[in-house]
Amino acid sequence: MGIHEKGFQGSLFEVDFPCWSTGPSRCSFSNRVNGNEGSGRVATMGRILGPCILFALLGVSIGACEPKEPNIKVTIVVILASDQGEKSDPRLKAIAEEIKTLNPQLKSFKLHSMMSKSLPPNQKHAFELVDKQKATIVVTRGADENNKVSLTVGAPNQGEIDYRSACGKFLPIVTRYSTKSNERLILAIRVQPCNGD
Repeated sequence: MGIHEKGFQGSLFEVDFPCWSTGPSRCSFSNRVNGNEGSGRVATMGRILGPCILFALLGVSIGACEPKEPNIKVTIVVILASDQGEKSDPRLKAIAEEIKTLNPQLKSFKLHSMMSKSLPPNQKHAFELVDKQKATIVVTRGADENNKVSLTVGAPNQGEIDYRSACGKFLPIVTRYSTKSNERLILAIRVQPCNGD
């Protein structure tokens, strides 16, 4: 883990740290010189200067010093809607009313599943839905100054679409996929954390 740099006087450096240069966080440093732990001039310099300054002087890449963006929690609710009956899961009342404004033919709503995943920014993840269908989600930007998030969603029977949504609130997506029971697949996606959380 960290930096592995060979070829400096036969030594192997192993670094695992959030760097001092990024703020008051822990900086750990270890080295082996010709198989001897903590020996040699480089070890002494490391203790005096600190690993980040030492590696900068040696010209070794210190990409590990760069601050890592925090993971983003993505929650996806899988909903099955039908134009038959009037029975709906009470937990879906608010989102069902919003969906029906543009899809008045849908009358009943059933919560099929709900799942969450903590993801690094810009990492695509595939969520299992229903009938072996999958949806891919990439959060391209966390909460901005307006508490809006940007994400790319790939849903069944449609390509990837970019969305900008309010952070912490569910974004409903009525897909083009219907089950064998003629139930329409709907996704509700929420991204957290938000500014002020």
